[in-house]
Amino acid sequence: MIKVQYIFKNYRRFIRNHQFHRDIFRKLGCYSEVTPKYYRKIDSKITCRNILFIFTGAMGDIVNAFTTLKAIKRKYPESLITWATLGKYSELVEISGVDKVLECSDRFEIPVDWIRQNLPDKIFFPEPAAHSLEWKEMGLHSISFIAKSCEVRIEKNRTIISENTDANKFIRKYLESKGVKKEYITFSHVSGTASAWELSRVKRFIQTIKLPVVLLGSEIDPMIEGAIQIFGKSIPQVIEIIRNSKVFIGPDSGCSWLATTTDVPMLILMDSQRQKDLPVGFVSILSGEKNNMVEGTIDYSVKKVFNKVISMINKIEDVT
Repeated sequence: MIKVQYIFKNYRRFIRNHQFHRDIFRKLGCYSEVTPKYYRKIDSKITCRNILFIFTGAMGDIVNAFTTLKAIKRKYPESLITWATLGKYSELVEISGVDKVLECSDRFEIPVDWIRQNLPDKIFFPEPAAHSLEWKEMGLHSISFIAKSCEVRIEKNRTIISENTDANKFIRKYLESKGVKKEYITFSHVSGTASAWELSRVKRFIQTIKLPVVLLGSEIDPMIEGAIQIFGKSIPQVIEIIRNSKVFIGPDSGCSWLATTTDVPMLILMDSQRQKDLPVGFVSILSGEKNNMVEGTIDYSVKKVFNKVISMINKIEDVT
């Protein structure tokens, strides 16, 4: 694993315009801009041997970039691809099958020193949040925006992650130690954010549902009576927690995109305001590829979420 330091401390950490990128690549002096998200080495030969793919986060967008990475590998089969990302996502990026992972210390970081040393033939920087104005104007889902930014065609929108046997065994034993021996619901709750289902509703739902609820969160989250709260686990382990559950409930970001890589039925509690600003839906982009998803809103009552979950469980039992 390679680690780099960010040397442009005077620039804004969160990039909202293309001029920032242009300034950096102009200083490098050896790259021409194809688009604000794609740069090519000026003296590069026809054969592309080395590609840098800059995509630092967040979790959901990284999952959505997997299909574009596969398309890049198909288009440039002889190339070695390095993915630059935040250290906390390096484990997830490794699952993509990329050749090398470059750890960055800041969101939207351009690893200038690494570029100078390695001089990749092409550099892609298709992160939607780093080009938010253009992303909003184009009206594309992040999956489509990422692919278009890299000038590739993806075969499918959905990423599928195969079972990690070791992680699965560990999680089964871990949950058994917590008293969860078979069926359970996984709930990803982003506490303290505007896009989260109200904590009081989460508590009432856990008290109402008969199945155990495994709550994915962080160590700073408040303790909720009756829930099996899990944090600090590796990303492969989190994926296996989700995979083994009866139903997954989550927000319109983060772990919910991890859940789409498995076959678990999903209830996504969408932020209606965020939906107005950006195309962030699940069902519209993954229709025909994953059909056991239901989109609700963070305004749903406990009763409505409960009924949705029971309906999804009943459908599973009807099939089996």
